[in-house]
Amino acid sequence: MEDNALKEVLNWLEGEIVVLNKEINTRKKALDSLQNLVTGLKEYEIKTGFKDRYEKANEELEKEKERLVKLHNHYRTIEEECNTLKKKLNGWQEWFNSKQEIYNKLFSAPPNKLTEEDNKSVTEPKTDASKKKIKKKKKKKK
Repeated sequence: MEDNALKEVLNWLEGEIVVLNKEINTRKKALDSLQNLVTGLKEYEIKTGFKDRYEKANEELEKEKERLVKLHNHYRTIEEECNTLKKKLNGWQEWFNSKQEIYNKLFSAPPNKLTEEDNKSVTEPKTDASKKKIKKKKKKKK
C-alpha cells in the first residue's frame, strides 16, 4: 500500500508539475507580451516627445515670423523716410550748387567800403522819384 500511496503522491506531484509548467509558460507569454507592449510604448513615448518638441519649435517659429514681419515693416518705414530725406537733401544741394558762385564771391572778397550814396541807396527805397534824386546828385558831383 505504501507503494500505491507513493505512486499516488508521485502522480499527484507529476500532475502538479505539469500544471505549474503550464502556468510558467502562460506567465512567460504574458511577460513577453507585456515586454513587447513596453517596447511599443517607449517608441510611442519617443514619438510623443518629438511631437511636443515639434509643437514647441513651431510656436517659436511663428513668434519669430511675427517678429521678422514687424522688423521688415519697420525697415520699410525707415527706408521710405530715408528716401524722402535724400530727396530733400538733393534739393537743398542743388539749390546750394546753384547759389555757390554767389556764396564764393560773397565770402572770398573783402568787404568794400560803402559811400554815402551807397548807404542811401541801401536804406532808401528805389522809387522813380528817389532814382531821379540820385541821378541829380551824381550830376552835381561831376
